Amino acid sequence: GVVRTYAELVNQWTTGSDGVAGGTVALYNAFIQFAGFTFGKAQSVFAAPWNTYPGNLGSLLGGDDSSTAQNQISYTAQFGNGISGTLSLEDQSGYRTASLYNVTTATGTQWLSQTQTSAYGGTSIPDIVGRVRIDQAWGLFQVAAAAHQVRASYYNPASEISGHPDDKYGFAVQAALSLKNLPTGPGDSLN
Repeated sequence: GVVRTYAELVNQWTTGSDGVAGGTVALYNAFIQFAGFTFGKAQSVFAAPWNTYPGNLGSLLGGDDSSTAQNQISYTAQFGNGISGTLSLEDQSGYRTASLYNVTTATGTQWLSQTQTSAYGGTSIPDIVGRVRIDQAWGLFQVAAAAHQVRASYYNPASEISGHPDDKYGFAVQAALSLKNLPTGPGDSLN
């Protein structure tokens, strides 16, 4: 079968305004696809296809507005007539944009200055994401669902014997619809 690879790197450097090593290099996407499998950093299976159009906000709250790619292993089955199903295991650490604070040891000064450290306990289970999608001449419809684990670290970061809160599990469901070939003009679509 066909092996497909893709990488998207960005580099930012402004002469005269940044100091030594003041530029930025970022890897937005890098993946390999073969026989329905995708391995690497790619757009989340949960995302709608137009999430990263210029000027749109990313699907990840607090995330980058141009790319919300996740490290993942996914498989897409094509059923014919534009119908597909995808199952993905995705690195959940990219979704930790909101802080999870351990406030048991916070002082008033720390509250005001927001100097507490994040109390995430690390990843033990990847996000499990599934999607059913229909792509046809009239447009696209998809339904996706994701399961997510939140693990907090110890009650007292300086002591493991203090224990830690139980893990919590949550989910999300998303539907997307895109209508093409509208009578308003050539190339118009409604997402």
